[in-house]
Amino acid sequence: MNRIATLTALLLTACAPTYLEAPESEEGSQARAVGTVRVISWNIETIGGIGTDEYEAALQILDRLDADMVALQEVDWNVDADDLETFAAEAGYDHVVTGWPVDWGSDTQVMLSRFPVLHSELATATSLSGDPSANDLTRSIPVATLDVWGQELVVASTHHKASNDIDDQFRRTVDAHRGVQALGSFDPANDLVIFVGDLNDDLLDGPNSPSWWTYAPTFLPSSYDLGADMQAQLSGGGFANDTFAPFEDAGLTILDAYQLDHGGDVTRPASGRRLDDLIVSEPLVAQAQTEVYDTYDEGLGGLPKPGPMPSYGTLDAADHLPVVVDLVVPQLTPLTIHDLQAGDLRITELMPDPTDRVESASTSWGTS
Repeated sequence: MNRIATLTALLLTACAPTYLEAPESEEGSQARAVGTVRVISWNIETIGGIGTDEYEAALQILDRLDADMVALQEVDWNVDADDLETFAAEAGYDHVVTGWPVDWGSDTQVMLSRFPVLHSELATATSLSGDPSANDLTRSIPVATLDVWGQELVVASTHHKASNDIDDQFRRTVDAHRGVQALGSFDPANDLVIFVGDLNDDLLDGPNSPSWWTYAPTFLPSSYDLGADMQAQLSGGGFANDTFAPFEDAGLTILDAYQLDHGGDVTRPASGRRLDDLIVSEPLVAQAQTEVYDTYDEGLGGLPKPGPMPSYGTLDAADHLPVVVDLVVPQLTPLTIHDLQAGDLRITELMPDPTDRVESASTSWGTS
């Protein structure tokens, strides 16, 4: 991908994004389109204590947006762990996947889902690198496979290293490589994959310096231990100093999302930067509709918002704004007898078992 051309195009189009216009309606009556899956990525900083303004604001925002799956970053485990189950239940989510424990600090990620979780795992530096001494992932990455109307949707949430010193840039790039690894083996052209979170980097920022890593910076923390696999990449020619390149190289697409007023694509108003992103595989790109939600933009259209109007503002809950996407999941086409070709159906007969005199037959499907 030509990053310069991409950035130029983004700059030219950022002032005139296209939104899914919701009809003007009474509070809470905007129904989402049938067949869409709504996902939210939100650096919430902390959910706050039960009953606090921060806690109630977060619940109201989530109620308003009515997402099927929510990925929260910067959940402070030391503060929020005891209240997390209550928060999830009050927000209407039966399934919880956490990113605890982490190797650095107490901030972690939590994924809340209405869809059943078929499988989940916590990706760590050691599990991803195969190196038992590796300690190069800022925060462990929770990954879940959801059962979405019979289809498997793989979801992962991340929170990359913040700040912009040279060691921070290096760690953030390694975080991105680990993020792609956390998704496992997938086909970007056919599999349903979404990777979300606070990448702590802005797609429209200029090139980093150095532009290419062939060495690890000298000012890394003493406990930081680059995994053998990433060390081999450095020794074998290095890799780009680019948070987004690993996802693009894996065939994933970074979706644009905008506020409805003149806030552009900013997701953290205090810094005026876009730090939070939605990254998806090809089948989810074409019909995706996005929005950076801010309560100050209520009444300006955008994605349907089925829940009641919040009495709190988004910044009462967190210093980041939630990033929302409505995805259309391709539906499975039922197989009928007319779809079968010669050799597609095999009938296997099991002969009588002389020891128990029980006869059985089974039918199996396959291709020849």
